[in-house]
Amino acid sequence: MRGSAKGESPVVRVVELWCEQARHSLAQARVGGREDEALLGLLERMGLEGLAGRVVVADAGFLYPRVAEAIRAKGGITC
Repeated sequence: MRGSAKGESPVVRVVELWCEQARHSLAQARVGGREDEALLGLLERMGLEGLAGRVVVADAGFLYPRVAEAIRAKGGITC
């Protein structure tokens, strides 16, 4: 996405779920409004139930309180 804000083209914003152990993307979503809404939607589609005992690491820009609360509510740990 580097350079997408240059010129007259619209900026493209996406959020992505990445699995470090598998070294690949699990899911992506285009952000039409708020990034936290897009990220919450991705986490719901991926099944938050599977986060029990897992550590979820996020870029500081995506560690919104609602996202962290949703992760912890399903047994995940945020950092």
